[in-house]
Amino acid sequence: MATAKRASTLHIILRIKLQSAHQKAKTCNHSMSAAPIDPSWVVFSIFLLITAVSLIWLFWYPVWKIKRILKQPFPDHWLSIMKNNNVIYDKLPVALQSRLRNLVQLFIHQIHFYGTEGIEMNDEIRVTIATEACILILGRTIDDYAKIKTIIVYPSAYFTQEEDEHQNSVRLGESWHNGRVLLAWNDVLNNSQSIIAGHNVTLHEFAHQLDQEDGYSDGVPPLPSGIVDTWVKAFAHRFNELTELAEKHHHSFLNPYGATNPAEFFAVTTEAFFTEPFAFEKHYPKLFELMQGFYRLDPREWR
Repeated sequence: MATAKRASTLHIILRIKLQSAHQKAKTCNHSMSAAPIDPSWVVFSIFLLITAVSLIWLFWYPVWKIKRILKQPFPDHWLSIMKNNNVIYDKLPVALQSRLRNLVQLFIHQIHFYGTEGIEMNDEIRVTIATEACILILGRTIDDYAKIKTIIVYPSAYFTQEEDEHQNSVRLGESWHNGRVLLAWNDVLNNSQSIIAGHNVTLHEFAHQLDQEDGYSDGVPPLPSGIVDTWVKAFAHRFNELTELAEKHHHSFLNPYGATNPAEFFAVTTEAFFTEPFAFEKHYPKLFELMQGFYRLDPREWR
């Protein structure tokens, strides 16, 4: 009887404790629901998260990516190609040789190469073109080629139809605003294996890409604001001079093709600056000074 009474008492105590616990839980839930989260804090938190991710993507990731690529050893057979196919390589100071190898690695990593009309793409073509193109940015950065996406390589000179003409014209290369460069491989190789005064199709077409970096193909690449007026006046004067000589069929130091328009004039002067710097400086000292400042290089030191 006593045992049954104790069991009944324990049962009552247990029910009281359970009811108390249930009541506390209800009170807790009520207090939580009584303080809802401010939606503005949710939006602000999401904004902070998106901003942080964007900053990481814009600033940290590109640097990390470049470091990761450059940690990879430069392939021995790439170096052999550079030495065999790019005559300028052995003329460069050791420091510039090292920088050129780094630029070539980054260039090949970020740009797609395609062969056409029977060209089978291989490392010789990629490395040779990349080396020539990166000579232009030895004093600058790989960011100058950020807009270039595709290089299409023909075996030799090819035909293309002009937009305003009903006939085909022969081309050795082209540079398009959509980040595409077209090149004739045999001419690329000839120009890279030996220095031809005033002519290098790869330098020519990639000079166009530098000119077009600001969205305009006008012979005025992105420049510090304090230089623009001096650049425009100096180049306009020499462009008009070349145009007059070309119209009269008179001899000129620069390739007459530079008289086509200011964009072609810049590309032609780039070819002269890198392939015959001493003669270029003699004929056009002001242009040489401006080009030296833009490219941050002095090709006279490589001769």
